[in-house]
Amino acid sequence: MKSVWLLAAAVVVVVANVWVVFTARSNRADASGGTVELTERELGLPVLMGDSTAMLLELKWDAVSRGRHEQRAPEWLGAAKLSELGFDCHVPATSPDARSHYSSLPSRLVYLVLEYDGEAAKKASAVNSTRTRLYVVDAGEEARLLRKRYPDNQRFVITRGVVRVRLEERDLQDGTPLPEPRVGGWIGSVVPDQVFVPQPFSQLLQPLRTHDVEPKEKPASEPRFTALVRWGKRYEPWVQSVRLLPEAEQGSKAR
Repeated sequence: MKSVWLLAAAVVVVVANVWVVFTARSNRADASGGTVELTERELGLPVLMGDSTAMLLELKWDAVSRGRHEQRAPEWLGAAKLSELGFDCHVPATSPDARSHYSSLPSRLVYLVLEYDGEAAKKASAVNSTRTRLYVVDAGEEARLLRKRYPDNQRFVITRGVVRVRLEERDLQDGTPLPEPRVGGWIGSVVPDQVFVPQPFSQLLQPLRTHDVEPKEKPASEPRFTALVRWGKRYEPWVQSVRLLPEAEQGSKAR
C-alpha cells in the first residue's frame, strides 16, 4: 500500500512539472502582452539571502492618483469605468445603502495597460519625485480590445491586475469631507508582480545584489542594468535578455 502511495505522489509531481513546462511554452508562443526594455527603476533586485542563486525581479509600477497622498487611485477609475469592469455600481453614492453595498463588493481580476516612459510618467514626475516609469493607464475585461486601443506593444504592456472599489467620502488631496460621496477605485496589484530571471542572466545580475534591505524612500540613482521583458500569450512576463550598463560593467570588472 505504501508503494502505491509513493507511486501516486511521484505521478503527481511529474504531471505538475509537465504542466508548468507546458504553460510556460504556451505563454511564450507569442508576445501578445508586449515587449519592453525596462531598467532597474522598474525591476527591483532581490536582497541576498543565504546561498540561493534563484532570482525574481520585483516589478515596480505606479498609477497617477487623484490624491496627493493616495496610492494608485487614478482619476479614470471612476464609477463608469468600474461598471465596465464588472462591478455593480447601480447604487447611487448618496444612497443610505451605499456604504454597506460598496464595502461588500469583492475585488476583480482584470486586464491592465501599463505604459512605459510615457505621458503618465511625465505627469507623475512633475508632481513628485518618482523612480519608476511604468504606469497603469487603463483597464478592461478583454485584452484583445485593449490591444486595439493601444497598438504599440513596445510602449504599452497588457497584463493582469486586481482592482478594488470603495465609497469615497473625503477628498483624496487633503482629507476634507466631500460635498457628496462618490464611487472610486484603486489598483491593488499587478499579477504577477515578479519576473523570473533564468540563467545565464541571473548570474550576470548576481554581483549587483546586496544583503541590505533597501528603504522604501530610496533616493533616485542611475540604473545599473536593463532587461528586455516580454509578456506572452497568457499575459505573463519573462526575461528575454539582460544588459549591464557602463557603470555596472566597470564595477563587475573591478571585482
